[in-house]
Amino acid sequence: MLIGGSAVLGHFVVISKIPGVVAAWTLSLPLPSHVIVAVILLIYLVGGSFVDDVAFMILATPIFSPWQ
Repeated sequence: MLIGGSAVLGHFVVISKIPGVVAAWTLSLPLPSHVIVAVILLIYLVGGSFVDDVAFMILATPIFSPWQ
């Protein structure tokens, strides 16, 4: 169920072009790249605290990978 749900979520995210919008927005921020990586890691840390680690990684990867 988890892999199937994340596949549907990933397909929806790619069709709605959310990763491209998020990537363009993060590139326009006046922050160093290591700060952006730290924020993404913090999101994974907080999300992994409430959801199973592997499940959160499967669900969050389509959002943070703009090359899909």
